[in-house]
This record gives sequence, C-alpha cells and structure tokens, in this order.
Amino acid sequence: MKYYDLTETIPVKAEANYGYGYKPLTLDFPTAKSDTTVVTFTKNGDKLGIDIASAKPLSFIRLTWRLPAFSDAAYIYGDAFERGYGSLYWEKPTNGRICMWYMAVSDKKSTHAYGVMTGCNAFAYWKPATDALTLEIDVRNGSYPVRLGERTLHALDVVCTENQEDETPFLTLQRFCKIMCPAPRLPKKPVYGSNSWYYIFRKVSQADMVRDADLLSECTQGLQNRPYCVVDEGWHALDMDHYQYTRRLPTDIHPKKFPDMPGLIDYIKSKDLLPGIWIRPLLGSFAFPKRMRMNLFPTLFDKNPLDPSVPETLDYVADTVKKFVGMGFRLIKHDFSTRDIMGYFHHEDKYKKMVRFRRYHDKTRTTAEIVMDFYRTIREAAGDDTVIIGCNTISHLSAGLFELERLGNDTSPKFWNRTVKNGVNCLGFRVCQHNTFYAADADCVGYTGVVSWKRNREWLNMLAVSGTPLFTSITPSLATPEIKEDLKKAYALASEQKEIAIPLDWFETRYPCKWVTEKTGKEYDFDLS
Repeated sequence: MKYYDLTETIPVKAEANYGYGYKPLTLDFPTAKSDTTVVTFTKNGDKLGIDIASAKPLSFIRLTWRLPAFSDAAYIYGDAFERGYGSLYWEKPTNGRICMWYMAVSDKKSTHAYGVMTGCNAFAYWKPATDALTLEIDVRNGSYPVRLGERTLHALDVVCTENQEDETPFLTLQRFCKIMCPAPRLPKKPVYGSNSWYYIFRKVSQADMVRDADLLSECTQGLQNRPYCVVDEGWHALDMDHYQYTRRLPTDIHPKKFPDMPGLIDYIKSKDLLPGIWIRPLLGSFAFPKRMRMNLFPTLFDKNPLDPSVPETLDYVADTVKKFVGMGFRLIKHDFSTRDIMGYFHHEDKYKKMVRFRRYHDKTRTTAEIVMDFYRTIREAAGDDTVIIGCNTISHLSAGLFELERLGNDTSPKFWNRTVKNGVNCLGFRVCQHNTFYAADADCVGYTGVVSWKRNREWLNMLAVSGTPLFTSITPSLATPEIKEDLKKAYALASEQKEIAIPLDWFETRYPCKWVTEKTGKEYDFDLS
C-alpha cells in the first residue's frame, strides 16, 4: 500500500449540502466556494484546518481525496461515534462503510491512519472506497441545517500518519490517538472500584450501598490507591420513566430509599473509599420553564429533555454537578446526554438519521459546538479534584475534558453474549484510546448468579490485565471466599494499572481473547465460550 498524505493534497473535490442534496463547490486553491459558501483549507504543520462560511443554512460538507487502490491484503478499521455497540472490527474494504472520527487501513505490515483532531466543532466520518477517501463534515443544528450567519466556523483539523519502522498496527493506532488528542485529561491515579447498577439496578437503596461498601473495603484492604464506591441510577425520588409528567426536580433524592445521603457518604469515607454517583443532567420535567425544554412530545426516552443550547440549562447543569460535589462525591458519572440531545442511541439507526426531531433554541451553532459547551460546563463545575466518567457521551468530544469514558454499551449480569459483544469488543478495539484520549472504561463485571462466576472471572481478569479502569457490580450476598480472592487479585492489579495489554487476534475476530502485555510481553488466552 502506498501512503497518501491528505494534508499535502489540496485541492480536493468539495461539495456542500444545504438540506437538499450535495452540490459541487468551485475549486479555487486553497478554497472551495460557491456564491454562498466558502470552505478554506489551511496547512498548519501536519494539520489541515478546515473553515466554513455560508450565507445559506448548511448541513454537510463533503471532501473527497483520490487514493491509490487498496491492496488485496488491506483491512479497514473505523471508530464509533459515542459508545461502541459490538460494531468495531477490521474488515476487507467495502463501499459504504462509515468510520466515525478516524479510520485505519492496514495489511498487518504497513498501516495508514486518517482522522480529525479531538474537541472539534463538527461531527465527521470517513467513507473509504476502492480508489478514494471521503470525509463528510456534519455541521447540522439538531435535525436541521445550521445558520452560521456572518461568522466563519473552524470546523475541524484533519491529521494522518503512517506506521513507523517495525511498528505494529496497534502501536500505530495508539500513536495516532496521541496525535489526534495532544492534551488528554487523565486521572491523577488509576481509577477502579464498584458500581451498584448490575446487581440491583434501580432498586438500589442506602442499605444496599452499605453492603456494597463493606465488600469493596474488605477486598481492597492494604491497597494504597483507594477505590471508588459508586451509587448508580435509582437514588432519585421518582422512577426515571415518570419524571417527564411531573413537576419534580430530577435531582431530588428518594426520601425512603436514601433517607440519609450525607450519612451514606460519611460511611463510604469511613471505609477508606471514595464516593461516586450517577446523574442524568439533561433529564427534564414540567418543573422547568418551556424555554429550557426540547419541543417534543415526551415518550419513554424523550423525557422532556433539556435543551443545552439555552444558557439557563447550562446554569442548571452546573448547579447540579456542584450540588453533588459539595455533598462529598468525588466521582460523577453522567449519562444519557447523547440520547437526550440527539434523540437516538447511535446503534438505533444510520448515522445521518440519528439526530431526529431536534430543533435547538440556538440555531446558529452546530450540534457539536452545543455539545462541547455542555461538556465544558460539567468539567468546570466539577473542579479539578472530581473524576468525571462520560457514559453515552461522544468519544471524540469527551477527550481532553473527562478523565474516563465508557467505551461500549452496557455489559450484562444476565446475558453473557451481551458482555462479550459490548465489553470485550469495545475493550479490544478501543484500548488504543486508553491514556491517549482518556482512561478507557470497558464497563462492569456484573454478577448476580445468573451467569456463572467462571465466565465472569474471565472478564474480570481480562479487565484487570488490560491496564484499564475496573469496576465490579457483585451481589454482596453471593461473594463467596473464592470470589473474594479473585476480586482481591483483580483489584490489586487495577489499583496500579502499570501497563496495558494489546489484542493479538483482533484481525481475526471481533472479540479478542488473545492478549499480550505491552512492556513485559506476558501472553493471555481468555476463554469467552
């Protein structure tokens, strides 16, 4: 394969979409323009900056570079928009594949990678073809074209690289992630611990969290780096599915299930643990003024979500985060924001249809710009001493702001194939983002006795040796002496995270089970049957 440096290939074929299909832009080096739209390309070192001005409402810009034909031995890899849903893999080149944010081409010997810098102001995806590479830049505002007015939008910066001598495809991707995100925000110490969700779900109570804290404390005795004990969804006053019809605030704590939240926080701290909590910051209700809410008919998931383009919404989000930080929580896991902002989880439909029925109050900014302001609000409100986990957040926009990112959709304590699909797949294909974008959280080991401990132990050990954050969700009453010993060993590794493990069989399977540690070269072969 011949490497093709996109930053050196100006001009390119450029087209604009105003909501009515693509129209060619006239090329005038180094710009592409029509009567109403101008796309400017600026070379800055190894980055190709793309700026867009448009007098008309604009949806997409499409850029196409001609490429030498891929060799018969070539494989294509692409990232996911937010969490992965078991959909990450290497495959032979096929027309029509969408690779969010970045992609790689490899014949297992030479590897080329193409992507955009993190923290950008537009969504972007790559579409490889046999002799061309297309970058589609999504500048929509919700479901509608953005109205940029007289301003020029710096949409994103394109970067690319090829493998160095004797560099494996994994190491090339790992290095490329560092190129895309030169300033990640990483936790000061390795993050690990327990989470209530997978053993009790919404039925969690203060008494359950006491037992959870006892188990975690017992299994981490003597470890210098202390773990987090996280209260997941279920602490709020009403079931999440009923808030949209009430005038209650979603931040109200259930008075019977959690009669003394400050006392629980003190108890967790007394066990030498760090308290954490789950929030859904854009969950709405009729308690909020109409201006702050999306103009939607509330359904099961569209719960009068709050509009993050409205300043009052961001003030409320900041106050929510500050409230829980002020109570003593040292980890905030925020969830569902992509679903609330855009109307879909990413796996529910094709990408272009993902933002459905969304018209934001501020129509002058792209969805990506609105999301970035929302993320920055959470970050600033949390302060420097609080760890943030983004769940159902947009990976490329989270990098550099949040310490941890959930890599994939939920694992499961009931269905082993779901843990393999969402946990193993996303760990294998996104571990290259660990400590390059953020600390990469592949989700919990959930044990309720439905799936055998033998299988769960394999997932536990894979997470422990991977060098990524490890969270467990174990029913305390089922923690036998054998399980406790397994947990102690895994927690000990997770408390240090000295080196990451690299998947060895990721070209052959979507669910890598053969791994090797990066520094010591120790090999593992996990049983996922």
